[in-house]
Amino acid sequence: MLNRSTDPCAAYELRVTCNKKPHNHAVDNAAALRHRRVSELTKARLMELFQHHHSPSTALETLKLQLQEEHGSAYPSVAADRAIVPDRMAVYYLYYKHCRERYPASTQEETMDLIRHMKDVRTAVSVEDGETVIAAVTPLMERVHTLPDAGEVVFVDASGGMDRHGQRVFLLMCWSPAGGLPLGVIVSTSETEAVVDKAFRLLVGILPDGAFGGRGRRGPLCFMTDDCQAERNALSAVWPEARLLLCTFHVLQAVWRWLHNGKHGIDKQGFAARRQEWALCLRTDVPTRGHNTNNIVESAFRVLKDSVLYRTRAFNLLQLFDFVTVQLSKHYARRACDVANGRQRAAPAKKRAL
Repeated sequence: MLNRSTDPCAAYELRVTCNKKPHNHAVDNAAALRHRRVSELTKARLMELFQHHHSPSTALETLKLQLQEEHGSAYPSVAADRAIVPDRMAVYYLYYKHCRERYPASTQEETMDLIRHMKDVRTAVSVEDGETVIAAVTPLMERVHTLPDAGEVVFVDASGGMDRHGQRVFLLMCWSPAGGLPLGVIVSTSETEAVVDKAFRLLVGILPDGAFGGRGRRGPLCFMTDDCQAERNALSAVWPEARLLLCTFHVLQAVWRWLHNGKHGIDKQGFAARRQEWALCLRTDVPTRGHNTNNIVESAFRVLKDSVLYRTRAFNLLQLFDFVTVQLSKHYARRACDVANGRQRAAPAKKRAL
């Protein structure tokens, strides 16, 4: 078959000879199949996994498990086809496309409005002087506040690196027979004392009646934290009746650094003056129930990052807020159900003071 170029500017005729074969190379081997476009069916399966809050990596692994069950011994051949088993780059592209659709980029005012009206979640928002602070209490957290343990020792800590904009997340936790349970969550743009103070005051305004085991606005008997002065000053200002305790692990860690570094700049007299905060012999009148470290809330952040966020940074503030409220509460609700049904060992019972 001959074909002549229709370009009037062409100075020569273009002749193409067709051998009547669609390809002159193999199209059924792994080298060719890995370049295929991801099929619409595969995209739909991945998008469904994203809707169930899978990360790109867990969605891809789940898809592979599903296909392995479906195809059995034929799976190795199926896995070579990019249309059926896409590469990670394609999965991440779909993930962020899904995020843009579900958590669209919007103005700060629109984002705050969406957060304020999130269904079934008590929220308080402040945007002042370039700092954004959001406090939230979910229905599960409201129920946790009714536990007697919520009025004794509350563990507080903060972490970051969970979204692309560097927001800080604060968790307030208490002990229970099912392990640590959340009492409140805060998302802020920084950890300065003024911002943290504002955050705790916002949280007080949305706490349910009878919060902290019935103690209400007085707060719990004591808070357990690491040695973050801004956080501790804010806690003292908002809940002045609560006693502030230091996590013994962080105290011992600081002393160990002091012992091994002659240029540390740590005042060796500093901790002696603060012995009421860390000395175990001076805690006999405090219902710590054997909890002298901040491990309850430290482990909660591991749960948040590993089991809720799957070590993937949230797409934006709106998605992060969804994860640390709705999805985190669902995780603890499932765990509480497992303990109640005898499918997970309950935490050891702590002896109560008479």
